[in-house]
Amino acid sequence: SLLNPQLAEMIATAKGKGLSVSLSTNVSFLSKRKAEELAASGLDMIILSMDSEKSETYEKIRLGNDFSDIYEKVKTFLQINDRRIFTVIQKIHMSENRFSTWSYIKEMNSLGADLVRLKPYRDLDRRKNHLRVKNTDAQKTSSMRCPYLWKVAVYNWEGQMVPCCVDYDSNIKIGSAFES
Repeated sequence: SLLNPQLAEMIATAKGKGLSVSLSTNVSFLSKRKAEELAASGLDMIILSMDSEKSETYEKIRLGNDFSDIYEKVKTFLQINDRRIFTVIQKIHMSENRFSTWSYIKEMNSLGADLVRLKPYRDLDRRKNHLRVKNTDAQKTSSMRCPYLWKVAVYNWEGQMVPCCVDYDSNIKIGSAFES
């Protein structure tokens, strides 16, 4: 989503049609300029994925990302946003980061987001089962049906419409923002 140069315009268009607009991002492309554009765009909610408060764990999960850079981008966004957009800092709870829950909550709360959320890892791709946390309540809920399926439209960064936000790799494409 942040890769799209017309993102702020797309948000404004959707808002002009009376729609509620949310965005989820791994923060890697959230520059200061993009943060300023988003804060002024009318976006209703943003989810900032920050899968660990520890550099080593974060960089193991988010290959190629630098923890310090991402952490600073989150802080910068929160300062620029100044509570205009409802902001969620979210940890996808998986096998690599399951041990630091309380320290994560404490650290992320200190940044000043509206909500810190732990979300169980789910994916439609069964080849990624190794990422799920075993023998937990999160595993029991992984077979639940998506409550948003009939309520929201989910578009990925390429403009592909998918039925649910856990279709991370766009395995089930049902439309495009560029087709009527």
